[in-house]
Amino acid sequence: MCEPNLEWSGVLRPRPLSSGFQSPTVASKLISRYTELKDLAGAASVFASLHEPNTVLWNLIIKAHVDLGTPREGLVLYRRMRESGIAHDLFTFPTVNRAVSAVNGDATCAGMVHAAAMKMGFASDIYFCNTMIDAYCKVRMADCAAQVFDRMPHRDLVSWTIMISGWLSGGNAAAAIGFFNAMRFEFVPNSVTMITLLQGCCCLESWSLGRQLHGLVMKSGLLWDAFVRNSVLRMYARGGKFEEVELFSNELDEKDIVSVNILISFYSSQGDAERVAILFNDVQQRGPLEAETVCSVITSLANHGGNLTEGEKLHCLALKSGLCDFVLRTSLLDFYSKLGQLGYSVKIFAEIPHISSITWNAMMSSFIANGHFVEAIGIFHKMQSLGVEPGPEIFGSLIGACSYIGALQSGTLKNLRSACFSIREGVVR
Repeated sequence: MCEPNLEWSGVLRPRPLSSGFQSPTVASKLISRYTELKDLAGAASVFASLHEPNTVLWNLIIKAHVDLGTPREGLVLYRRMRESGIAHDLFTFPTVNRAVSAVNGDATCAGMVHAAAMKMGFASDIYFCNTMIDAYCKVRMADCAAQVFDRMPHRDLVSWTIMISGWLSGGNAAAAIGFFNAMRFEFVPNSVTMITLLQGCCCLESWSLGRQLHGLVMKSGLLWDAFVRNSVLRMYARGGKFEEVELFSNELDEKDIVSVNILISFYSSQGDAERVAILFNDVQQRGPLEAETVCSVITSLANHGGNLTEGEKLHCLALKSGLCDFVLRTSLLDFYSKLGQLGYSVKIFAEIPHISSITWNAMMSSFIANGHFVEAIGIFHKMQSLGVEPGPEIFGSLIGACSYIGALQSGTLKNLRSACFSIREGVVR
């Protein structure tokens, strides 16, 4: 199953670089500079002006697309590179693997890259192998990643850490811990390794393992690293471990903005509005606000007796700070709805440029909660026309809305039942 696909692994014929009207050195510097400036069009323009770009230039333009968020286009360029018979070097396949990982490509794509690299003699290169392991893990092929790992003549700490991360992302905590224990015979775990494991504990909800890792972090002297400290704190907060959060946060000599944000989210989930208010005031003194922080405070206000004035102040503060992502706007929509200010909710909803299914469901729920059943049904039909799937959790409320406006006889109930449950979930009985 994990044998590399040989479709791409034909012998390539390197082509000589012609002079063109720009030297490769100048072109490479320009492409790199445009990439640093996040100007993909500029980089692509330079590349397009070259008559026969060499391997370095192909690598750079593919890397530019990956770095600037268009990895699919990077893979298209790589196909052109292969079709043009351009020779590969040590940096080509790692860049392509980054593109495969970024698009969550399928197993066939990863296997084709692997096969081509083996055919060209890169199978023992540690940099390539590390990116190949990561690519296989991203397409949920940890077993294939492990095969690459086992065949490596030399491994470094990065190799072990990527493999541990792969097992964790696949939900195999036992394999991850087995690799971690084996790694310790060869390497001392660093901050990145510990952060990876702590994040895995959150995803797998393995809190007992998290406590053990906390102890190991202390013994290893890694708590000087702010990222490690915040990972430990986040792990306890995600697990709802009130006592551990209190103890660990009190032990921190200094809390940075990330630590405070974690604590705000935690105490908000615990309903401790007073502690949230104290921490939020502290955040405002430290530096720029983050959308996550404001969302946590707004959620706390909405769920635990906040008043309209406080919410409006936060709303204004968010606008002044330039915070306007859809998550924050959805939180504000929900806040105003819970205080009966449906007009504000509708206005926020109308101002969101790209509405997600979460926001659609929030708006429908707001109408239902405030007794605007006709409008709720209207949102439902609008979602249907746009192909947005309503959340199953609001099905009961929608039936209540239909019943209230006498729509049960008109076939609306049948439509609701089909839309909310038949799509991907099977038929409701």
